[in-house]
Amino acid sequence: MSAAGADPHSEPLSLGEVLRILREHWLVVFTVAALAIFAAAAWTQLFMEPWYYAESTIRVEQADRESDVLRPMGMQTIDRTFINNQFETIQSRTVLLPVIERLQLERRLSAALGLNGTLDREQTYLYLTRKMLQVEDRPNTSVLDIGVWAPDRELSADIANEIARVYEQNRIAFANTTQNEALGKLQEQLDLQDARVQEQRDKVEALRQELGLAGYELDRRDAAQPEVEALRQLERTLVNLRVEALARKTRWEQFASVAPEDRLAVVNDELVTDQNIQQLAQAYLVQQQEVERLRSQLGEKHPELASRVAKLRVLREQLDDLLAGYEKALKIGYLEAQARVTALEDELARARQEQIDTAGEKYRVFDDAVKDLREAETVLRSMRLQLRQREIELQVPKRTIELLNLAAPPAKAGRPNWALNLSLAGFLGLLLGSAGALLLEKADGSFRQVEELEGRLEVPVLGVVAREARLIGPKDFDSPGAEVFRVIQTNLQIAGGSARGEVLLVQSAGPGEGKSTVLRNLAACAALGGERVLVIDSDLRRPTQHDLLSAERQPGLVDYLAGQRELDAVVRPTEIPGLDVITAGDGPLHSLTLLHRAALEQLLTQLRGRYDRILLDSPPILGVSDASLLQPLADAVVLVVQYGRFPQPAVERAARSVRQHGSLVRGVIFNQVPARQQGAYGYYGYGYRRENTGPASSSTTAAKPSIEGARWRE
Repeated sequence: MSAAGADPHSEPLSLGEVLRILREHWLVVFTVAALAIFAAAAWTQLFMEPWYYAESTIRVEQADRESDVLRPMGMQTIDRTFINNQFETIQSRTVLLPVIERLQLERRLSAALGLNGTLDREQTYLYLTRKMLQVEDRPNTSVLDIGVWAPDRELSADIANEIARVYEQNRIAFANTTQNEALGKLQEQLDLQDARVQEQRDKVEALRQELGLAGYELDRRDAAQPEVEALRQLERTLVNLRVEALARKTRWEQFASVAPEDRLAVVNDELVTDQNIQQLAQAYLVQQQEVERLRSQLGEKHPELASRVAKLRVLREQLDDLLAGYEKALKIGYLEAQARVTALEDELARARQEQIDTAGEKYRVFDDAVKDLREAETVLRSMRLQLRQREIELQVPKRTIELLNLAAPPAKAGRPNWALNLSLAGFLGLLLGSAGALLLEKADGSFRQVEELEGRLEVPVLGVVAREARLIGPKDFDSPGAEVFRVIQTNLQIAGGSARGEVLLVQSAGPGEGKSTVLRNLAACAALGGERVLVIDSDLRRPTQHDLLSAERQPGLVDYLAGQRELDAVVRPTEIPGLDVITAGDGPLHSLTLLHRAALEQLLTQLRGRYDRILLDSPPILGVSDASLLQPLADAVVLVVQYGRFPQPAVERAARSVRQHGSLVRGVIFNQVPARQQGAYGYYGYGYRRENTGPASSSTTAAKPSIEGARWRE
């Protein structure tokens, strides 16, 4: 198949063609978008239940290892792992189950949702976490917003406030419990150490009495020994090591007392300080939040959710391994500290043994007892100081949580979001409308391109007439609007229409394509160009030339064919110099038959010698017999095809009908083409203008068509 005969609708559309189609079918796009918006509004109003959003606000802080009054200014930082850990705590059963119980959410939520039965506690918890609860943090702060969506405005505020209260109580209780347990263990160790000191004092006192030593003599004897100071230094070092070993033991035992499944909650407490564990815990919490978000949107077997769950499981295993290793590290640290204590005790024992060996046998046992007493008293004083410091820290109020704002029942529903729904509906409507416009364009079989018109009819396009074209007046020969008809006239002459007295038949496939107006402007342009031109209105069914040329309808062609008037009586001049017209007339004759063919042929023979060109206005080709009668009388036929009006097969059938009667189709005039569609064909009418610089330009510009408001006729 040749390129000329290819179907242009099968070619891919360019961006310019798509924009042209959307502009041309803007009403379809607008209608579909409006219907989509209306449907979205109706659906939102009738089928989407209103949900209300209430929000309470709290501020949380991580418990410090030292009292707030001792912490330097500007040392507080935001720990993201700690904040993420609070997200999990707020959404845990520890917090939410008491909320469900206090507010009787099983009953209230079932009633708000309009359920026939009542949700059980587990169903209520799952629905609360997946559909209603929304916890968010404010950037660069430790402020958390606890938001709740609910089908009842009072219920949303009650749940948000109760969650904030329960979380506040649990956090305070947990902090107090942890510190009280630590103080209790420290008090137990202090009582044991006090008993050891008392026991050692009794032993020293017994030896003193046995040896008959007074306190003053004992002090003098100790000062006289040169190695006493070295032993005391070792004793002080041993005391510090024992305190350190005791602290490590306490920390290890506290961590070991936490169940493995609960250790994630204390990652950011003072029990766990390892940065690797904190970073891995943060990654685990972030992954867990992502899994919960996907679980609320996707099915359990969705590949993305399954992949996230597998990653979460791997992170948990790694975290458990690190926490188990951290416990071992605490134990090893304690054992190492205890080993250093043992080593120093051995060293101190050797030093004492050396002192004993050099001292008299009488004071050996007594010296050992005194040293043990002093060591025990030092440890006791250190433990008392540590206990007192912890008690002070416990008494100092620590605002690790603060309830900043309580939720109030919302005044209006937060869902459905009318603006979002209508915007999405409008966007989808525009897409559907655009698709519909493109489909209409694909289904439209009319001519819209010069190339397809020439390819289908296999005749040249003589010119492209814009939809905005007007009637040409006596002074409009040089106007831009007349340029396209001068081009058509030139193309007609090039195509073989230069003989004097040529009869040109202007036809169209169907009615309403503007052939009468095109013929009138073409005749006016030829007459203004210096030719003698005659227009014969042979469309007796719907005559229009008497209106277009401002002439009387009677007498006319009907009167001549009926023998009622002579030729000179029916030919009358027009306001355009060089242009005459034979109107259709008005009588009982409304169509041409074979009986009139001889009279018409005789009429044209008489007129050929008077005029350079004779233009016949004809009825449409399809469905009207007059057009077939006129075709053999003309030297050539010019088809007028309106842009986007009749299907291509109908126009092709009209062209074949002309050829079947032996007439020559000289060319096609593409009529009423929109200005935005003319594109590269704009030079037919307005793309190439003569620059007027003389006085004539002003007169030409000032001259307006005498029939400026006339509409397009047949």
